[in-house]
This record gives sequence, structure tokens and C-alpha cells, in this order.
Amino acid sequence: MGIAQESLRQHILQQVLQLKVREEVRNLQLLTQGMKNNFGAGSY
Repeated sequence: MGIAQESLRQHILQQVLQLKVREEVRNLQLLTQGMKNNFGAGSY
């Protein structure tokens, strides 16, 4: 039972990590997009 629980815990941790990474990537994309838009419009 211990081994099964451990692998399940690892699996859950990996999924949580993936979600966090995805969120960070999205934030970065929005950030760079916003910066590009600002510089493109020349409104700085």
C-alpha cells in the first residue's frame, strides 16, 4: 500500500507542478505581449 500511495503522491505533485508552469508561461506571454503592444504604439 505504501508504494502505491507514494506513486500516487508523485503523480499528483507532477500535475500540480505542470499547472503552475503552464500558468507561469501564460503570465509571461501576456506580459511580453503587453510590452510589445506598448512599444509598438510608441506610448511609453
